[in-house]
Amino acid sequence: MKKYIKYILSSIVIILIILYINCFAPQNYSKVYNGIMYRAGNSKYEESITVKLEGQYNKNWFAKNKFKGTIYINDSKLPNVKIIWDKSGKGSIDYWINNYFYSYGLIYISKNLEKIIICVYETDNINKSTTHWNTVDGLIISAPANNRKEALIISNDLINQEQENNIVIY
Repeated sequence: MKKYIKYILSSIVIILIILYINCFAPQNYSKVYNGIMYRAGNSKYEESITVKLEGQYNKNWFAKNKFKGTIYINDSKLPNVKIIWDKSGKGSIDYWINNYFYSYGLIYISKNLEKIIICVYETDNINKSTTHWNTVDGLIISAPANNRKEALIISNDLINQEQENNIVIY
């Protein structure tokens, strides 16, 4: 009888360790996305772009998914990035350089982490100290995509993946 109790307790401990590793422990994450940067409402603007996420990804069953690390967008480096994704896969790209806080934009990611879009914040023309993004003429990075048409499909899918209101980017 004592043998069975030890066996059951050992099994429970092993299951708890596996659950912790799969549910709570951050995992090393490095992924390169090749995509397109384009401007909503301007069919003539299209640029190939590479985005690399490198750091720790924490996929949590009971809380929001998190990423801490560095994002490379072509030759630009965003260090000390922290992203917390909501249930719909939307998060804010926030980072720090020399104790100054910056926000690059919004990021949407698919549940399987294979597709992303980044809605890039741009300086406001009227108030130079603020940034914004909008669906009319905002700058968007979409990956994986080889052209604007593929980028638009991914953008519209990810922005609307769990939202009641349909936002259409063209």
